[in-house]
Amino acid sequence: MEKSPNLITLPCVCHSSALAAREACEIIPQDCEHFIKGISTFINSSPKRTAIFRDFQMCFEDKPLSILKYAETRWLTRHKCAQRILEMWDTLGKFLMEQASENVRSADNLLSIFQNPSTKAYLFFLEYALDMFNKYNAKFQTSKSLIHELQPSSIELLLWFVKKFMKPALLKPKVFGHILRTVNFSDRVNHLPLEETDFGFECKEYLEEQINQKILSKIDVDLIRENFLQFYIKASEQIRDRLPIDDNFLYCVAVFNNKIALFECDRESTVLKVLQVNHRLGKLVDVNEMRSEWKSLYEVDLPTKVDWSKLSFDDMWIQIGLYSVDNKIRFPNLGSLLSVVRALPHSNAEAERVFSIILDAKTRKRNNMSIETLNSICVIKYALRAHNKTARTMAVTREHLALMTAENVYRKSLSNQQNNLTLHSHDDEEEI
Repeated sequence: MEKSPNLITLPCVCHSSALAAREACEIIPQDCEHFIKGISTFINSSPKRTAIFRDFQMCFEDKPLSILKYAETRWLTRHKCAQRILEMWDTLGKFLMEQASENVRSADNLLSIFQNPSTKAYLFFLEYALDMFNKYNAKFQTSKSLIHELQPSSIELLLWFVKKFMKPALLKPKVFGHILRTVNFSDRVNHLPLEETDFGFECKEYLEEQINQKILSKIDVDLIRENFLQFYIKASEQIRDRLPIDDNFLYCVAVFNNKIALFECDRESTVLKVLQVNHRLGKLVDVNEMRSEWKSLYEVDLPTKVDWSKLSFDDMWIQIGLYSVDNKIRFPNLGSLLSVVRALPHSNAEAERVFSIILDAKTRKRNNMSIETLNSICVIKYALRAHNKTARTMAVTREHLALMTAENVYRKSLSNQQNNLTLHSHDDEEEI
């Protein structure tokens, strides 16, 4: 930072949110995690059991869906696995009972966990609570520019969890903004009564049904609810510690969303955020010109602004940057600043996809591929994917064909051969 004062460092929010979810899930009893992992391995590792399970699905008129395999490196799988198990709950129960009757030891262990009434309650809760983590994670895996939504979405995720168990008086915007970093999520004084805490409708209905049928006692249900509460507390703490909920730069960047940039009439306070972004990025444009352009942006005719607001963040600012009056670009400084802002990555997800492209291109049979060739293949594949095209649907133009010459294709290899070639005299074998 001393050598590069304008350097901006941010953790990958997709990784961070996945780590926050994993830490929160540590609160849930290990039997539940063991069942999610074990049921997939038990069925899918044996073709015979897979076929038997298919027969059970047909018998109970279930959709012929497979049990998803849980993998910690796949950010969204825990929620999807819990969801899929609940969809097939009755069929799984009959299947495990049939397998246990044949003295399959692993089936006995899974069946005992399945028959524990708390297991289904935990799965209902995980389906409910992890859904918000997944939505946040999936949102920032896109290739579109979402840097302006990073902090608002992080705060929204935190508020979703704390609203489930904290008193409403503490969650008022003016109050919560001041106590965000100091509030103790574990302090019982700040909590709602356990009976009023929101653990999801299906989970609530299931636990009440277990009490009414005297399958679980009130003490057992309160213990389960207490674990749910501890999940919320841990999730809230992890989100606060890992996600950029109070980053001042991202707070200022949020000013560029369409509602504020185009329709907010208070240009004096909002332009201060614009200038802070400009300063943080190394004073890219003139301050006075930026003030003038920001004020003039609000004065653009309403139909044009409405049309801009319907575009994506990237397209909107590209159009604003190209907007001209009397053949003169109206917002050159805003366009330049936003070109840099839009280039800021909001996560590493897009970069991680390059690894998949590399593995597809450089296989065991093509392991001697040069770096230049591999790079060219990756660039082409990435560009085609970005435009929703394939090699079959891509339009090959004359300009493309004109580049396919021996000079362009083989220029480097021929040059290397010539540099390494040693010539000898026919008469005296001396090197020339």
